[in-house]
Amino acid sequence: TGAVKDALRASGKNFNIVFEDYGYWDTEKAKNMFLTFNKTGNPVDAVFCNNDNMAIGVIDACKELGIDPKSILICGVDATADGCKAIADGTMAYTVCQNAKGQGITCIDALDAVTKGKDLSEATLTDPNEVVTADGLHLYYPFEPVTKDNVADYQ
Repeated sequence: TGAVKDALRASGKNFNIVFEDYGYWDTEKAKNMFLTFNKTGNPVDAVFCNNDNMAIGVIDACKELGIDPKSILICGVDATADGCKAIADGTMAYTVCQNAKGQGITCIDALDAVTKGKDLSEATLTDPNEVVTADGLHLYYPFEPVTKDNVADYQ
């Protein structure tokens, strides 16, 4: 949530957050939250969910309300099978893959550096996507964006 807000702020776009809550990564909870939000009458251009299950719940709510989910930018996280299917059919706009293999390699590289008494900035990066933060305290593997243009690679 914080990263989405930071990215929007950094983009220079004007935006208003009209509803924010905690959906517990649950499809039905997210659906009910969107149904409740809809009663406020506030317009919505985008919904950002912290996992694909919640994004699917928003899609389900839209369908129940007679709103075309394609008319709202609905985004999730995790590139699940259902999330990728929703992207392929156009009801979800975006998700991200948390590449387990890449994250695992990154963990091993961090562990290797630390056990050798090295700073993470001295870690051997065995995957070209690994990133060491400027302060040398964190080594991470970035999320991979999944859109209609590359969803087939994740299905």
